[in-house]
Order: sequence, then structure tokens, then C-alpha cells
Amino acid sequence: MPERSSDPAADRPTVLVVDDSPVVLHVLEIVLESAQYNVVTATGGTEALLEVERRRPDIIITDVAMPDGDGFGLLRKIRENPATSAIPVIMLTASGPGGRPAVDPGALQPDGVVRKGGGWSDLLALASRLLRARDAV
Repeated sequence: MPERSSDPAADRPTVLVVDDSPVVLHVLEIVLESAQYNVVTATGGTEALLEVERRRPDIIITDVAMPDGDGFGLLRKIRENPATSAIPVIMLTASGPGGRPAVDPGALQPDGVVRKGGGWSDLLALASRLLRARDAV
């Protein structure tokens, strides 16, 4: 029988949060840690890919627009790699016209989209649902 870690944080899901805004990273770190997630942060797509390879997070939350590429480029690279293709990806986006999220309908789609500036409860509920669905497979 495998030994359980004495560190309670070792049993928590790990979330990689990718955003070029230090304020957004800090807020999400507080929100996610209070919801019992381990949080790893990256400020752009290049750094995020290194963290994905290094840590294999359970879920990724990424901004759509970043200085070194966009969330869709990051999503594409994650999905192209068989070792990372099953990691759920949630995109954070500014509102588009009519209050709907600004996501390109012709692009590769993330597992979920959450509008920035909304309540973080939607993000937490979506992350929880995606992790439960992944674990049920």
C-alpha cells in the first residue's frame, strides 16, 4: 500500500496560472490557494511551457493575450504533445461584444473560458468540474 505524504499540500491539485499581469497572478494565487490548490505561476507562454514540462500541472489557467504569444498558441503546443494533451486548459479573457468572452471560434478551443473581472467562483467551479471529469476517466 502506497504511503501518503505527511505534507497535506502534496495531495492538492496543482494549477499553473499564466498571465502577464502581476496583479492578476497575485489575485489568482490567493483565490486558488484558499480553495486548496497548489499554484505555480508563469508570466508568458514560453515560461508556461517550461513549467508544464517541469511540473505537469493538473490544470492550466491562461490569459488569452500575452506579450510572447497568445493563449491559443500555448494551448496548441500543449495539445500537440501526447504527454500533456490531456491537461485541462481554462482561458481567461476580456469581454467581447455583448458581454460574451472574446474567443476565436475558428481556433482550437480550451476546455473552458472565464471572463476576467467576473467573480472567481465561476473559475473555481469550472476548475473543480474539469478535474472531477478528468479523474473519472
